[in-house]
Amino acid sequence: MITMMILLLEPNKRLVNAGRNDIVVLPNFCTTRLNVLQPPYHDIPKSICSSLDWHGYRISFFQDNNAVLTVVLSGMNENSWVGVGVSKDGMMVGSSAVVGWMNRDGRSGTVKQYYLKGRRRNDESIPDKGVIRIGFVDSRKVKMTHGILTIIGWGIIIPFGASMARYLREYEPLWYYLHSSVQFIGFFVGLSGVAVGRTLYELVHADFNSHRSIGYIVLALSVLQICQFIMRPSRTSKVRKYWNKSHRWVGRSVVVLALVNIFIGLFYGNGGKPFKIFFLCAFSTFVLSQIILEIRLLLQRKRAALTTTADEPPLFQVPPRT
Repeated sequence: MITMMILLLEPNKRLVNAGRNDIVVLPNFCTTRLNVLQPPYHDIPKSICSSLDWHGYRISFFQDNNAVLTVVLSGMNENSWVGVGVSKDGMMVGSSAVVGWMNRDGRSGTVKQYYLKGRRRNDESIPDKGVIRIGFVDSRKVKMTHGILTIIGWGIIIPFGASMARYLREYEPLWYYLHSSVQFIGFFVGLSGVAVGRTLYELVHADFNSHRSIGYIVLALSVLQICQFIMRPSRTSKVRKYWNKSHRWVGRSVVVLALVNIFIGLFYGNGGKPFKIFFLCAFSTFVLSQIILEIRLLLQRKRAALTTTADEPPLFQVPPRT
């Protein structure tokens, strides 16, 4: 299903992102709410969205989760008609066009569809005729694959693998092999999610810069972790303590940024409800387990400190009484 709309803006009205009252900034429906449109179009969920500026006009098209495509052509009202055409071969002849103009009352408008049979305006532009076909990619499967891989890789395996290095230290050297193995698995699963995300972007060119940028930062930090793992110094090296600090904080940054980016992708990128429920359950389980393990670790350290204090001899020996 395709919905096409034409939006003509008055130059003397202050609209979205306008800096002055006499300047109109055409709204970007991919980055702002559709608050200049009437219901039910003011709050359309946009799983895919893109905008194109051309000679003072902006055409935005976005697709919701039900594969309904909405096209909005926006521009300033210059007391003339404005239209957008759709052609199967890129030529005007044989194409269909949607044309809109303001009525004489200045408040209402008219939108009509035309079939452009030829080049002459009068007898070869047939109103209320024509077929508009816009080919778009049904990227729901690609998007679902991207979500599954990133949630499992960056949102589940990597965080739980990182916690092993903190809470399983008593099981030497098992914790080391578990930690490194799990992190490598999580990295390759997450890397697959990034690759699928790149494919998704090439298909739909979604205007989602924050999500994409954070994803690349997480990937870069993860590669840095692998490099640190390969070049880690020996335990007796003088730089080992600096390596430990770098490894820990880079790892924590990866976990935090990955979780934040998953939240952005799910709740601002219109992720499906099952994905949201699944990730929230996994995230809640992770947080609860970290609280329990942290309390256990603190109690272990407290008991160890008390045991060490009890075993130490007193600093001053009191001579026995005679």
